[in-house]
Amino acid sequence: MATEKHTGSAREHIHEARQEWQRGAPAERFQGGREREEGGPTPAQQRARRENIEKAQEARRYENRTKRDLYERAKELDISGRSKMSKHELIAALRERR
Repeated sequence: MATEKHTGSAREHIHEARQEWQRGAPAERFQGGREREEGGPTPAQQRARRENIEKAQEARRYENRTKRDLYERAKELDISGRSKMSKHELIAALRERR
């Protein structure tokens, strides 16, 4: 499960990426971390950045849902014990199933 520090950091990356995009910079020029002197992040840095953004987006998707919505999704995935789970337990179970 992502910590508040991880999700906060990812939110910052998303915010920075949006600002860069709005200024017209191509997506590969997003500079949320260390920049290579040759003109941009390495492919590994780009992949890591995309993965962090995806994780933050996933975290937001589950955190913003109601317990009923999470329960219905758990039901669709046939997660056992879902009726006795709290919202946070449902989120953890859904992430494990993913």
